[in-house]
Formats: sequence, C-alpha cells, structure tokens
Amino acid sequence: MLFARSRPVKPGLYLAPFVITSLAACAAERDIESMVSIHEGAYGLLLSDNNIGAGIGVTVELPPSPGSVHGASVDAAMTDRDGVYQFELEPGQYQLCTQSCVLIDVPDEERVRHDWASGPDGGSWCDGPC
Repeated sequence: MLFARSRPVKPGLYLAPFVITSLAACAAERDIESMVSIHEGAYGLLLSDNNIGAGIGVTVELPPSPGSVHGASVDAAMTDRDGVYQFELEPGQYQLCTQSCVLIDVPDEERVRHDWASGPDGGSWCDGPC
C-alpha cells in the first residue's frame, strides 16, 4: 500500500489572500470623496488608533492672534459614523482643531482635505489623506 507523503505548507500562504483583502478594504474605507457634499470648504477623515473616529468633535476657527493658541470660533461639528467631517467655508485661512490645530487655506471654489490620525503618542493632521 502506498501512502502519499504530505508536505507542510507555510502558514503565510494561507494568510496572504486574507491580508491582501483586508488591506484593500482599509483603503476603500479611506476613500471618502463620495460622502462629501460641500462645494467649497474643508473636509476629512478622523482616525483613532487606525480605526474610524466616529463622533469626534472638530472645530473651525479663524487664525489665532500672535501669542494665542485659538482664534475666534467659526463652526463646530461631530464626525459622522464613518469618521468624516465637512465644513462649507468661504475662501480664506482657517484653523482646524481636534486634539491639536492646523492652519489651512481654502482656495476660491475648492474644497481641501485634511485628515487627522491619532495614536498612542498623540496625533497629527495630514494635508490630504493619512
């Protein structure tokens, strides 16, 4: 009687399709362009420890005076269930704030994307997708 000898298969081969599919799914979640309804202003995605940051507050302020951290408040909102925020804004310079702030420029008749990614060491704003 003949017995077929089985060869061990590397564990990584079983995981490769899953990892590739998972990475594609993460990238798809960060494509938020179809969720944005503003025509002019600022929008973005908030990530908290690489997860969607739903229900996080974002404020828009005028640029602060020299020596100040915050400027006059213009608007405030909570991110939606997908971690997306958006503000319809006139052209000009503003400051976006969550755990920290970043100065942004909104050009005439354009919208600008600024994402926030937080992690164990705090977080940072990204000019565009993080």
